[in-house]
Amino acid sequence: MEHLDDRPRSVTAGAGSGPPARRATPEDVNWYPLVRAAFLAALTAFLVKLVALGFLANRDDVSLEVGFWKGFIPHLTMQLPPTEFARIVTTSTFVMAVVSTVIFAAMVLRTNVDKMVVWGWFMGVFVTFETLCLELLRHALEPPVVDPTTVWRTAVPLTAGAAIAVVYALVTRERIPRPTTVPARAAVLAAPDGARAVDARPAAFQGAAAVPTPPAPVAPVPPAEPAPDPVPVGAGATAGVSAALAAAAVPNRIVDARPAQLVADPDPADLPPARSTTSRPAADVGPAPIVDTRPVPASPDGDGAHGPNALSTRAAAPSKD
Repeated sequence: MEHLDDRPRSVTAGAGSGPPARRATPEDVNWYPLVRAAFLAALTAFLVKLVALGFLANRDDVSLEVGFWKGFIPHLTMQLPPTEFARIVTTSTFVMAVVSTVIFAAMVLRTNVDKMVVWGWFMGVFVTFETLCLELLRHALEPPVVDPTTVWRTAVPLTAGAAIAVVYALVTRERIPRPTTVPARAAVLAAPDGARAVDARPAAFQGAAAVPTPPAPVAPVPPAEPAPDPVPVGAGATAGVSAALAAAAVPNRIVDARPAQLVADPDPADLPPARSTTSRPAADVGPAPIVDTRPVPASPDGDGAHGPNALSTRAAAPSKD
């Protein structure tokens, strides 16, 4: 027993103290308080039994002697009638049961006593019950040893001690705490541009700095082309046709959207010829001759060999009249 005190004690976390301690394994439990209390309870019950026998025998002027049962088991002997012997033995057991139950109940009511110490003192009630069972067995083998009336009285404190032990076991039963899930609190984050976002991460990670999200790539926008210059409307049919062609060509224009580094220099052969800036000679300036291209009407003399609808580019012959 002296080496049991060197074993590490079990540590239990109190209410409101930090995280719960690790549950002690059977190798880590210190059994010294339990063994010490059980030894003291058994010794107390034995001494109460011995003192009660001496007091009852002294009151009736009976001498106590030490004898050996079967030649080697020591026991106390008394020279008195069997009825008085049974009464003294059973009454001393009754006193033993009452004292053991009262001590155990006092240990249960004390709040500053270790649980192992309380269960160790329950050994006094158990030893009393064992003593009563041995006396009943001896009474069955060599009657009379016990008084039936006093036996029933002895059963009352023993039953009370067992009931107190059951209640104490139920009250001090260790409850395994269930893990509680903390609901995640949604935090509202405000962006610099005024937008709002909800942080749905667990509460343990909401205090961490938010990871910046890279901006989405923006496609390059081609530069807007300038509006085409208005085409001046000239006089006559030529100006009207040119304006119509220019207006019809605007929606169907081809735009080169390639990057500047991929656009090659245009081939000179593909370019239209340069407009000449030299003026025409004076002989080439003037009204052009007008040619009558209408058909010549058929004459009765047979002129009009080409028919009524024939076309001729010849000039009309001067008349002879």
